[in-house]
Amino acid sequence: MPLGQCFRRQWPIALAYGLAVALTVSSTALFGSLHAGFNNPDEPSHFLNSVFFRDYFLTGLGKHPMEFATNYYLHYPKLAIGH
Repeated sequence: MPLGQCFRRQWPIALAYGLAVALTVSSTALFGSLHAGFNNPDEPSHFLNSVFFRDYFLTGLGKHPMEFATNYYLHYPKLAIGH
């Protein structure tokens, strides 16, 4: 397949990817996510909640969510799902 045809079929995907990257970078800058630090009492729980969701999707799928969350809370008590 010639390069021109390949690019014509892939441009919507490339455009969507570029827009997603632009949205991510602009929202990170707009909300000051890189400058927040962990000195606000609420920040560690936000970070831990995101790590919890990542761990659940990587290792906990198929388990009951509350069982996984309870076990996670026993190891990391800053977990604050639902607060």
